[in-house]
Parts: sequence; C-alpha cells; structure tokens
Amino acid sequence: DLASLQRDAPVSYEILRREVRAAVLAYEPRLRNVRVEPTDVDPYKMRVTFLISGEVAPGHRVHFETVFGSQEKTAVRHA
Repeated sequence: DLASLQRDAPVSYEILRREVRAAVLAYEPRLRNVRVEPTDVDPYKMRVTFLISGEVAPGHRVHFETVFGSQEKTAVRHA
C-alpha cells in the first residue's frame, strides 16, 4: 500500500527495498550479487525509484531502474 509508504517512511522504503531484492533473487536466478538502492524518494508524490543491479556473468553487471508511485504504473527499464 503506497499510502503507508509515506506514513511509515523511511522504514517503509527499506522494507520495500528488501522486498524488491527478494523478488529479484527468487524470480531471476541468473543474477548474482544483486543490489537494490533507492535513487530518488519523493514522499509528497508517494514515489520511490530504485536502481537494481546484478552480475549475469563475472565482471558483467546489468542495471535496471524501477519506479513505484501512487499515480503511475510500476515500471522496470534498463538503466
């Protein structure tokens, strides 16, 4: 619930960050050394952006950006 995201910030952002990482680990087993870091937090728009990165092969990292917000669809795009 994105409304509670603002109400319970910054703890809620950390919970969401951990949940995103857990989902990536569960559904994308090819990625190793997965990191999920907030890059933009806007509590007034109830929006948070995360940078997701991981290794698909030793020395070959991929980066994705995902945005969670109350006024937009969640999207994942290559960063």
